[in-house]
Amino acid sequence: MIPTGASSTASQSPGRDTHKAVLQSGLAGLLLTSILLATAVRAQSLPTLIADQLAGSTVVNYQVRSNKFPYRLQGELRWVRNGLRYRAELSYSLLGQKRGQSSQGLIGEQGLLPERFVDHKGKDQIVQFDLAKRSATLANGQALGLQPGAQDRLSVLLNLGALVASNTQGPHAPHQMTTQTVGAAGASAWTWVLVGSERLDLPGGSLQTQKWSRQARSDSKQALDVWFAPALGYLPARIKIIEENGDQIDQQWQGHAPIPAS
Repeated sequence: MIPTGASSTASQSPGRDTHKAVLQSGLAGLLLTSILLATAVRAQSLPTLIADQLAGSTVVNYQVRSNKFPYRLQGELRWVRNGLRYRAELSYSLLGQKRGQSSQGLIGEQGLLPERFVDHKGKDQIVQFDLAKRSATLANGQALGLQPGAQDRLSVLLNLGALVASNTQGPHAPHQMTTQTVGAAGASAWTWVLVGSERLDLPGGSLQTQKWSRQARSDSKQALDVWFAPALGYLPARIKIIEENGDQIDQQWQGHAPIPAS
Protein backbone atom coordinates (compact mmCIF):
# COMPACT_ATOMS: atom_id res chain seq x y z
CA MET A 1 0.00 0.00 0.00
CA ILE A 2 1.27 3.40 -0.92
CA PRO A 3 1.27 5.79 2.06
CA THR A 4 -1.21 8.66 1.76
CA GLY A 5 1.43 11.33 2.00
CA ALA A 6 3.53 9.74 -0.70
CA SER A 7 0.48 9.32 -2.89
CA SER A 8 -0.40 13.00 -2.49
CA THR A 9 3.14 14.15 -3.33
CA ALA A 10 3.34 11.92 -6.38
CA SER A 11 0.01 13.18 -7.69
CA GLN A 12 1.01 16.89 -7.37
CA SER A 13 4.55 16.62 -8.78
CA PRO A 14 3.60 16.49 -12.51
CA GLY A 15 1.51 19.66 -12.09
CA ARG A 16 4.37 21.58 -10.49
CA ASP A 17 6.82 20.34 -13.13
CA THR A 18 4.46 21.43 -15.91
CA HIS A 19 4.00 24.85 -14.32
CA LYS A 20 7.76 25.24 -13.91
CA ALA A 21 8.38 24.22 -17.54
CA VAL A 22 5.78 26.72 -18.77
CA LEU A 23 7.30 29.46 -16.62
CA GLN A 24 10.82 28.71 -17.86
CA SER A 25 9.58 28.61 -21.44
CA GLY A 26 7.89 31.98 -20.96
CA LEU A 27 11.01 33.54 -19.47
CA ALA A 28 13.11 32.13 -22.29
CA GLY A 29 10.68 33.60 -24.81
CA LEU A 30 10.79 37.01 -23.13
CA LEU A 31 14.58 36.90 -23.06
CA LEU A 32 14.77 35.97 -26.75
CA THR A 33 12.30 38.74 -27.64
CA SER A 34 14.36 41.28 -25.68
CA ILE A 35 17.55 40.21 -27.45
CA LEU A 36 15.90 40.44 -30.86
CA LEU A 37 14.48 43.88 -30.08
CA ALA A 38 17.82 45.14 -28.81
CA THR A 39 19.53 43.80 -31.91
CA ALA A 40 16.97 45.49 -34.14
CA VAL A 41 17.41 48.82 -32.34
CA ARG A 42 21.19 48.61 -32.67
CA ALA A 43 20.90 47.72 -36.35
CA GLN A 44 18.50 50.62 -36.98
CA SER A 45 20.77 53.07 -35.14
CA LEU A 46 23.74 52.39 -37.43
CA PRO A 47 24.43 55.46 -39.59
CA THR A 48 23.80 55.07 -43.30
CA LEU A 49 25.81 56.80 -45.99
CA ILE A 50 23.73 58.67 -48.55
CA ALA A 51 25.85 59.15 -51.67
CA ASP A 52 23.91 62.24 -52.79
CA GLN A 53 24.86 63.99 -49.54
CA LEU A 54 28.60 63.61 -50.14
CA ALA A 55 30.72 66.51 -51.35
CA GLY A 56 31.22 66.73 -55.09
CA SER A 57 34.72 66.53 -56.55
CA THR A 58 36.66 69.25 -54.74
CA VAL A 59 40.19 70.44 -54.09
CA VAL A 60 40.71 71.95 -50.64
CA ASN A 61 43.81 74.06 -49.96
CA TYR A 62 45.29 74.30 -46.49
CA GLN A 63 47.82 76.43 -44.70
CA VAL A 64 49.90 74.01 -42.66
CA ARG A 65 51.50 75.18 -39.44
CA SER A 66 53.95 73.19 -37.34
CA ASN A 67 56.09 73.96 -34.33
CA LYS A 68 58.78 71.83 -35.96
CA PHE A 69 59.33 74.35 -38.78
CA PRO A 70 59.71 78.15 -38.66
CA TYR A 71 57.64 78.59 -41.84
CA ARG A 72 54.22 77.70 -43.13
CA LEU A 73 53.62 74.90 -45.57
CA GLN A 74 50.94 74.37 -48.19
CA GLY A 75 48.63 71.39 -48.05
CA GLU A 76 45.99 70.02 -50.39
CA LEU A 77 43.11 67.54 -50.27
CA ARG A 78 41.83 66.26 -53.60
CA TRP A 79 38.47 64.49 -53.29
CA VAL A 80 37.12 63.01 -56.54
CA ARG A 81 33.77 61.27 -56.95
CA ASN A 82 32.96 59.26 -60.05
CA GLY A 83 29.58 57.59 -59.63
CA LEU A 84 29.95 55.19 -56.71
CA ARG A 85 33.74 55.32 -56.75
CA TYR A 86 36.01 57.76 -54.94
CA ARG A 87 39.64 58.80 -55.06
CA ALA A 88 41.32 61.00 -52.47
CA GLU A 89 44.78 62.38 -51.80
CA LEU A 90 45.92 64.47 -48.84
CA SER A 91 49.39 65.94 -49.24
CA TYR A 92 51.71 68.78 -48.30
CA SER A 93 54.94 70.07 -49.75
CA LEU A 94 58.14 70.38 -47.72
CA LEU A 95 61.30 71.85 -49.27
CA GLY A 96 60.18 70.76 -52.73
CA GLN A 97 59.24 67.26 -51.60
CA LYS A 98 55.66 66.09 -51.55
CA ARG A 99 54.45 63.86 -48.75
CA GLY A 100 51.01 62.50 -48.02
CA GLN A 101 48.52 59.68 -48.35
CA SER A 102 46.06 58.52 -50.98
CA SER A 103 43.02 56.25 -50.93
CA GLN A 104 40.63 54.93 -53.53
CA GLY A 105 37.67 52.59 -53.54
CA LEU A 106 33.89 52.32 -53.56
CA ILE A 107 31.07 54.29 -51.96
CA GLY A 108 28.79 51.87 -50.11
CA GLU A 109 25.56 52.17 -48.11
CA GLN A 110 27.38 51.83 -44.79
CA GLY A 111 30.40 53.96 -45.69
CA LEU A 112 33.45 54.16 -47.91
CA LEU A 113 35.00 50.86 -49.01
CA PRO A 114 38.73 51.41 -49.62
CA GLU A 115 40.46 49.16 -52.13
CA ARG A 116 43.96 50.68 -52.15
CA PHE A 117 45.83 52.90 -49.69
CA VAL A 118 49.26 54.44 -50.25
CA ASP A 119 51.43 56.19 -47.69
CA HIS A 120 53.72 58.48 -49.70
CA LYS A 121 56.68 58.76 -47.37
CA GLY A 122 59.97 58.14 -49.17
CA LYS A 123 59.24 54.79 -50.78
CA ASP A 124 55.49 54.29 -51.27
CA GLN A 125 53.95 51.94 -48.70
CA ILE A 126 50.95 50.24 -50.32
CA VAL A 127 48.00 48.43 -48.71
CA GLN A 128 45.64 46.41 -50.94
CA PHE A 129 42.10 45.67 -49.72
CA ASP A 130 40.21 42.57 -50.89
CA LEU A 131 36.58 43.43 -50.18
CA ALA A 132 35.28 40.01 -51.24
CA LYS A 133 37.59 38.17 -48.83
CA ARG A 134 37.35 40.94 -46.19
CA SER A 135 41.11 41.07 -45.88
CA ALA A 136 43.96 43.49 -46.55
CA THR A 137 47.56 42.93 -47.57
CA LEU A 138 49.93 45.26 -45.75
CA ALA A 139 53.06 46.84 -47.19
CA ASN A 140 55.20 43.99 -45.82
CA GLY A 141 52.98 41.34 -47.45
CA GLN A 142 51.21 40.35 -44.23
CA ALA A 143 47.50 39.49 -44.53
CA LEU A 144 45.06 41.13 -42.15
CA GLY A 145 41.37 40.37 -41.55
CA LEU A 146 38.97 43.26 -41.99
CA GLN A 147 36.06 44.12 -39.73
CA PRO A 148 32.82 45.61 -41.11
CA GLY A 149 33.32 49.29 -41.84
CA ALA A 150 37.14 49.08 -41.88
CA GLN A 151 38.93 52.14 -43.26
CA ASP A 152 42.47 53.22 -44.09
CA ARG A 153 44.24 56.15 -42.42
CA LEU A 154 42.93 58.66 -44.95
CA SER A 155 39.49 57.28 -45.77
CA VAL A 156 38.68 57.14 -42.04
CA LEU A 157 38.52 60.95 -41.97
CA LEU A 158 36.49 61.23 -45.17
CA ASN A 159 34.18 58.38 -44.16
CA LEU A 160 33.43 60.03 -40.82
CA GLY A 161 32.59 63.30 -42.58
CA ALA A 162 30.42 61.46 -45.11
CA LEU A 163 28.45 59.67 -42.38
CA VAL A 164 27.99 62.95 -40.51
CA ALA A 165 26.76 64.60 -43.73
CA SER A 166 24.29 61.76 -44.30
CA ASN A 167 22.93 61.81 -40.74
CA THR A 168 22.96 65.42 -39.58
CA GLN A 169 19.72 65.22 -37.59
CA GLY A 170 17.44 62.76 -35.83
CA PRO A 171 18.15 59.54 -33.93
CA HIS A 172 20.73 58.35 -36.46
CA ALA A 173 23.03 61.36 -36.04
CA PRO A 174 26.33 59.84 -34.82
CA HIS A 175 27.97 60.99 -31.59
CA GLN A 176 30.62 58.29 -31.24
CA MET A 177 32.09 55.86 -33.74
CA THR A 178 34.75 53.15 -33.53
CA THR A 179 36.44 52.07 -36.75
CA GLN A 180 39.13 49.52 -37.55
CA THR A 181 41.76 51.71 -39.20
CA VAL A 182 44.44 50.17 -41.41
CA GLY A 183 47.86 51.70 -42.07
CA ALA A 184 50.88 50.49 -43.97
CA ALA A 185 52.19 48.46 -41.02
CA GLY A 186 49.04 47.29 -39.23
CA ALA A 187 45.62 48.19 -37.89
CA SER A 188 44.03 49.46 -34.69
CA ALA A 189 40.62 50.61 -33.47
CA TRP A 190 40.08 54.35 -33.68
CA THR A 191 37.23 55.70 -31.53
CA TRP A 192 35.87 59.10 -32.52
CA VAL A 193 33.77 61.28 -30.23
CA LEU A 194 31.71 64.31 -31.19
CA VAL A 195 32.95 67.37 -29.29
CA GLY A 196 30.40 69.86 -30.65
CA SER A 197 29.84 72.75 -33.03
CA GLU A 198 32.52 75.44 -33.37
CA ARG A 199 32.91 78.52 -35.54
CA LEU A 200 36.53 78.80 -36.65
CA ASP A 201 38.43 81.81 -37.95
CA LEU A 202 40.74 80.25 -40.54
CA PRO A 203 43.10 81.62 -43.20
CA GLY A 204 40.27 81.32 -45.76
CA GLY A 205 37.68 83.02 -43.54
CA SER A 206 35.12 82.04 -40.92
CA LEU A 207 33.44 78.62 -41.09
CA GLN A 208 30.88 76.83 -38.97
CA THR A 209 32.22 73.36 -38.17
CA GLN A 210 31.58 70.17 -36.24
CA LYS A 211 34.55 69.01 -34.19
CA TRP A 212 35.43 65.34 -33.62
CA SER A 213 38.30 63.99 -31.53
CA ARG A 214 39.95 60.61 -31.66
CA GLN A 215 40.27 59.09 -28.21
CA ALA A 216 43.70 58.12 -26.94
CA ARG A 217 44.77 54.58 -27.82
CA SER A 218 46.86 52.11 -25.86
CA ASP A 219 49.38 51.91 -28.70
CA SER A 220 49.73 55.67 -29.25
CA LYS A 221 49.47 58.91 -27.28
CA GLN A 222 49.01 60.92 -30.48
CA ALA A 223 46.02 63.26 -30.34
CA LEU A 224 43.97 63.87 -33.49
CA ASP A 225 41.19 66.43 -33.94
CA VAL A 226 39.22 67.12 -37.11
CA TRP A 227 36.68 69.83 -37.88
CA PHE A 228 34.12 69.11 -40.64
CA ALA A 229 32.48 72.07 -42.40
CA PRO A 230 29.00 71.92 -43.96
CA ALA A 231 30.13 74.63 -46.41
CA LEU A 232 32.75 72.16 -47.71
CA GLY A 233 30.30 69.27 -47.98
CA TYR A 234 31.62 68.03 -44.61
CA LEU A 235 35.17 67.69 -45.88
CA PRO A 236 37.78 68.61 -43.22
CA ALA A 237 38.22 72.34 -42.66
CA ARG A 238 40.95 71.70 -40.11
CA ILE A 239 43.06 68.70 -39.07
CA LYS A 240 45.30 68.95 -36.01
CA ILE A 241 47.77 66.28 -34.92
CA ILE A 242 49.65 66.52 -31.61
CA GLU A 243 52.39 63.98 -30.92
CA GLU A 244 53.26 62.68 -27.47
CA ASN A 245 56.44 64.83 -27.44
CA GLY A 246 54.44 68.00 -28.16
CA ASP A 247 55.18 68.24 -31.89
CA GLN A 248 52.11 69.29 -33.82
CA ILE A 249 50.84 69.82 -37.34
CA ASP A 250 47.80 72.02 -37.89
CA GLN A 251 46.16 72.08 -41.35
CA GLN A 252 43.73 74.98 -41.74
CA TRP A 253 41.42 75.70 -44.67
CA GLN A 254 42.39 78.64 -46.85
CA GLY A 255 40.30 77.95 -49.96
CA HIS A 256 38.60 75.36 -52.10
CA ALA A 257 37.31 74.88 -55.64
CA PRO A 258 35.35 72.27 -57.59
CA ILE A 259 37.28 69.83 -59.74
CA PRO A 260 35.86 69.78 -63.30
CA ALA A 261 34.63 66.43 -64.54
CA SER A 262 37.21 64.72 -66.72
